[in-house]
Amino acid sequence: MKIFKLLDRYKKRRKGFYKSDEFTFYLLNRSALDKMPKFNYLSKEKTNEFSIMRMNIILQGYLNKTQIEEETVSLMNYFNGNPNKAQYEQLVLALKEKMIDEPYIRDNKAKIYIPFFSKAINLIYLNDPIQLTKHPYDNFKDDFNDILIDPFDEYGYELYNTNFTRLIKVCEQDRSAAFFHYDTNTIYIINEQGRLDCKITLFDRFIRKPNYNHMLERIRPVVDAYYSYDKKLFLDEMKKQEFISPHIYYLIKILDWRRKK
Repeated sequence: MKIFKLLDRYKKRRKGFYKSDEFTFYLLNRSALDKMPKFNYLSKEKTNEFSIMRMNIILQGYLNKTQIEEETVSLMNYFNGNPNKAQYEQLVLALKEKMIDEPYIRDNKAKIYIPFFSKAINLIYLNDPIQLTKHPYDNFKDDFNDILIDPFDEYGYELYNTNFTRLIKVCEQDRSAAFFHYDTNTIYIINEQGRLDCKITLFDRFIRKPNYNHMLERIRPVVDAYYSYDKKLFLDEMKKQEFISPHIYYLIKILDWRRKK
């Protein structure tokens, strides 16, 4: 719908995202994408907030991979490279404790810290890390492009409903889910292939003092109206919840009227 492009064109000037930890993380780590040509398409997309969030998922997965590999080597050295059964159980437990605060997505009961690796390989990394010192897994430190999977295809919109991003899930419907991001003041509708269906930009430049109170409560009726495919209801809710100014509301009405003539 052209309405979404118009909302983005007239959005209130904002710098929050480009001063955020997310953007800083991207700038500090983006060179790691060069190690994974499979994901070149992400860096070739138009660079915007959402594309950076997607690249950050890959980058965080890469950092998780590197951390597990380095911690495994360190712990193996601690046990002189040949731990007995009790020591190995201690090693695995120590590794899991090291990773407890890092982002992951659940696949049933399994924690997937490296979303661009299969579940089977993730289980080796976390539950049987001694294999990382043996062939062929010892090659995965530097040569792993042949085993990469696309995590967006694999996990869909649920990948964004994790600590890999700062998106907040509002609801899901029609094989997609609506998420909100506070720094961008944007609602993202993400489909089951993990791609962006559309973004709904809140607060236009004609709103002098945006109301940021109770955002999630106010967003829900807007999202419900979006999924109802009722343009009038959607616009009315956007205006009622103070996400668009009367100026933009009536501009859209006029543009619609002209198109129908």
